[in-house]
Amino acid sequence: MDLQSFKNAYNICVKQSDKYPSKHFKRFVDKLLPQKFFENPLRTAMITGYFLRCTESATRQSPLGEPSQKIQEIISSEKNEEEKIEAIANHLDNHNKIGLSDEIANYSLISFQDTKKFFEAYAEDFINQTLSQGKLSKEKGETFYEIAYRNMAFGYLYKLSEEFVEK
Repeated sequence: MDLQSFKNAYNICVKQSDKYPSKHFKRFVDKLLPQKFFENPLRTAMITGYFLRCTESATRQSPLGEPSQKIQEIISSEKNEEEKIEAIANHLDNHNKIGLSDEIANYSLISFQDTKKFFEAYAEDFINQTLSQGKLSKEKGETFYEIAYRNMAFGYLYKLSEEFVEK
């Protein structure tokens, strides 16, 4: 899949405000980063990651993989739906690298190489655009890069977690 096709699908997902983002995700973002929806760049990064997963779902080339044993345990737990989603997202985010872990390849709906390529392209564009606005010093830019990238990954993982719980 080429980047332009992916961008077109991304824009379609963003325009489906009646469907995306979910009420659970809106509450989560409001709780974690309480500001107007698109004013905080870290909120925007998380929302962008969420929409990247929505786009992947819209352009799917394969079904969602079977959840790991740990994810199945969370799904079967007594937690409510929102708690399950957060627990799965936190589980999937528990790794020592910035971005998406290799485990996500099991759940990618398009080739994982394409997922990583699109994710990195959107992250780079978003981070460079934010930094070019001059709101951060160069010293803070590197820290912002890591935090924004992690937030974008978590938005993606949150949407993936919703798919597991809804399944």
